[in-house]
Amino acid sequence: MAGKNDISVEILEYLVEHQKDRFEIGVVCNKNETGKDSWQKSLRYHAKKMGIREYALQEIYNMQQVLFLSLEFDQIIRPQKFADARLYNIHFSLLPHYRGMYTAVLPILYGETRSGVTLHRIDRGIDTGDIIAQEVIEIGEEDTSRDLYLKCMEKGTKLVIEYMDMLLDGTETAIPQEKSGATYFGRDTIDYSNISIDLRKTADQIKHQIRAFCFPEYQYPKVFGKDIEKVVITDNKSLMNPGEIVMEEEEYMLISTIDYDIKLYYPVG
Repeated sequence: MAGKNDISVEILEYLVEHQKDRFEIGVVCNKNETGKDSWQKSLRYHAKKMGIREYALQEIYNMQQVLFLSLEFDQIIRPQKFADARLYNIHFSLLPHYRGMYTAVLPILYGETRSGVTLHRIDRGIDTGDIIAQEVIEIGEEDTSRDLYLKCMEKGTKLVIEYMDMLLDGTETAIPQEKSGATYFGRDTIDYSNISIDLRKTADQIKHQIRAFCFPEYQYPKVFGKDIEKVVITDNKSLMNPGEIVMEEEEYMLISTIDYDIKLYYPVG
């Protein structure tokens, strides 16, 4: 089992409790694994605590009868490198939509009202393998990328556990992904060192941007150098040029847009 965060630890705990007598269990950690819990659990820390061996990815290429489960793993898996393995991944989108990176950000940025999680086989493409199961996730009007990520973690964990017996026994069924509607986004889609909120947009589009980049453990979006946590669209049609400050209060700034004025609230505390 390879990956990070709560989803990997919770599924490892499930395997140790229910399958340790049937299978030898091992983990492969992400490159940035610290071995310490933070706002998410550390796979390395909890695997060590449970007496589970950690492997480097290269160590398992020549093993026989491997079931490889990718749970937020940070390396591209090349099936041709494995001697004898069945390979699976949980992806945080409704494939074939939003293959690749930033699956908790882009659906919000583009105004989607739903996303989901997909359990699929790993093939030579990036998130292109046959689909075993999917679960839909509704995106709330105020959900941030953090909210969507946590929903995906919860749904993804449940989905993998639901299908675990079939995966272990090799009895799962899968269907090819649809060709139409497929999208892919690579690492260079977003430059987190230079996030810029485009204020020459409608109020709703600006709200999407703020929600998409609001992930307090990593960053807040900034407008005029100030962290922004929340957006409220007012009923007042904008009379000033888009992106101009109408007024500033202690808790928020009022900004003009293409259509309606918006209140941009600063983080509390």
